[in-house]
Amino acid sequence: MGTDAQGQAELDTDGDGAADEGSAIGVSLEEREALASLYGSPTSLLRVPVRHFSTWAFGFSFAPPVAAKFPTQPAPVSPVGPEVVQQTVDLADTTFHLVYKSDRVVGFEAPRALDIPLSGATVPVGWLGIESELDIAGKKITRT
Repeated sequence: MGTDAQGQAELDTDGDGAADEGSAIGVSLEEREALASLYGSPTSLLRVPVRHFSTWAFGFSFAPPVAAKFPTQPAPVSPVGPEVVQQTVDLADTTFHLVYKSDRVVGFEAPRALDIPLSGATVPVGWLGIESELDIAGKKITRT
């Protein structure tokens, strides 16, 4: 509506065309001063108190506009292996994409032992033994 003699925004919080103090909806004098310094008159604002930080959306109508395009859905989160999750998001107007893999984050620890069965509960008659050879990071491990 305007600015009063004290430099505070005059607010019409109930839509009757008359200036209100704003205290009925929790607007402080400091907030009215800030509004007067930030916005010219007349200006319509939406004020919504939020008690915690998270995603909020206010002021939307009951249905999207007729020409609205629905956002593309992100790729589903897909498991890559046991205890590893991967998600890929394309970067708009580029040939690049972001890839998140839970095994690449700080703090992830892969299992430190492998169980590699070399035979069943029994071995065929005539076998003299079983030999295994592993090559891990350039180190060869042989067991007989």
